Amino acid sequence: MDLSRQRDVISGLLKAGGMDGDDFAMEPARSGGNNRVLIIRVPEGAFIAKWYFSDASDPRDRLSTEWGFFQYAVKTCPSSVPRPVSRDAEGRAALYEYIEGDPLSPGEVTAADVDAACAFLAALNDPGFRVLAADLPEASEACFSIEEHLQLVNGRLERLERVDFSGENDSAVRSLVREMTDFRDALQETISGRANRLGLALADRLPEEERCVSPSDFGFHNAIRRPDGSICFIDFEYAGWDDPSKTAADFFLQPAMPVDTRHRERFAAAAFGHLPQARRGLHRGRAELLRPLFGLKWCCIILNPFLPGWAARRVPEGAGLDLAQVKQERLRRAKQALETLQRTAPPSGAMPCPKF
Repeated sequence: MDLSRQRDVISGLLKAGGMDGDDFAMEPARSGGNNRVLIIRVPEGAFIAKWYFSDASDPRDRLSTEWGFFQYAVKTCPSSVPRPVSRDAEGRAALYEYIEGDPLSPGEVTAADVDAACAFLAALNDPGFRVLAADLPEASEACFSIEEHLQLVNGRLERLERVDFSGENDSAVRSLVREMTDFRDALQETISGRANRLGLALADRLPEEERCVSPSDFGFHNAIRRPDGSICFIDFEYAGWDDPSKTAADFFLQPAMPVDTRHRERFAAAAFGHLPQARRGLHRGRAELLRPLFGLKWCCIILNPFLPGWAARRVPEGAGLDLAQVKQERLRRAKQALETLQRTAPPSGAMPCPKF
């Protein structure tokens, strides 16, 4: 988008938000991997203008998803998210409140921060508010049965298996994908047997009342620490209705900002808090059953840079991206993640206890 068109979109967003729109300054902001973000300064204060990635190969409407989620979140937990101001569907852009503060760094996440994340998730699923979330879409890659979760991971592995790997990491990537596939094969058999012993049918879908409103891609990599120490959560373009087992697992499995697993029980209480008391134990057993599968999914996600077209989706247009270096680092991280899975969640052995 050229500068003139960019300024026109910003002007329109400001005017739609009740401001002048002709007198503003703009500067680059920390951008997500798929989007362009600017800080907009006007006499009324500072705002964030965000342009959303769009491509024929990706059917997701990121703008509508995030905008709808913000509209719901500001009703349930206004202090935890930026205030949405205005949007331009044609320009694929939106204007949000600018949050003063800094991104978190690995290793600085505290128990109080985890409490803030728990409170945010619990507020999103407060029984008194959930009816207002009826129009939210399903989260990106939402699955509501064990069978669907298995199929999703199978699809990700198949995409990796079809890649024509080239370069110095060729043999190492092929070997890792084969190892991941072998782990999947053993895991599928184990999940099927253990699900049967828990009384869970693979094809049974969670009823709507047992699903959760999920921020998706939820973690402290998508958070800002305000000067007063409080946490504000951002980036919800994958959000929506999802399986609480997936939400509970992904918070700890996402590799961008690791969270100490000693907080699992507290976070699980928030993820399953909307469920009837009589169903929570079963859901926790189901979550523990599926956790290794979700971990394998994250191994696939880490390897995304090896998929065709990945670099073209980086913003701005892959400028300054050393793809070879990125691939080498992602290969290292995926190997490490799989080794951790193999060590901590082998697809055989004693049946897991119904805890998370």
